[in-house]
Amino acid sequence: LPYRTIQNVIDGVVITFEDITEQIQIKNERKNADFLLHKTAQRFKLALKNLPIIVADIDLKLRYTWIHNFQTDFAYKEVIGKRDDEIDQSEGTLQLMQMKKQVIETGKVERKIITFLLPDKNRTYDIAIQPVFDSDGEIIGATSAAFDITEQESTRQIQAPT
Repeated sequence: LPYRTIQNVIDGVVITFEDITEQIQIKNERKNADFLLHKTAQRFKLALKNLPIIVADIDLKLRYTWIHNFQTDFAYKEVIGKRDDEIDQSEGTLQLMQMKKQVIETGKVERKIITFLLPDKNRTYDIAIQPVFDSDGEIIGATSAAFDITEQESTRQIQAPT
């Protein structure tokens, strides 16, 4: 900025400096964290891509907020924002909803094997559900992982002595 005298004559300049080292450091750290998060997400997707596992998040009202490897019978948009009983009506669905409700109410991890009666064939899942907490320690939902063990269950039933 020019420095002017009372007669409005430029008599010098005013230069100010601001140390932005910390801002650049924070920006670089954020960029690195974003890169690591992206890389972790890629690894997660790759690891789960060909596995018979469904991973999902639900809110306190038991509505899906995110799902990965969902059943091909349903489109992604048909699942998000809905509860299990709005998608399917079966004994397995009711057991799953009760399990999710218990996790949210107690804050304790639950694990159970549930069989779902589907139109094409029954599917059996080993399901683990754990609560999700906010930064204050309050439960804000739950995350579930359901591993399809239908083939193992079929094999076990065939091999079981009668």
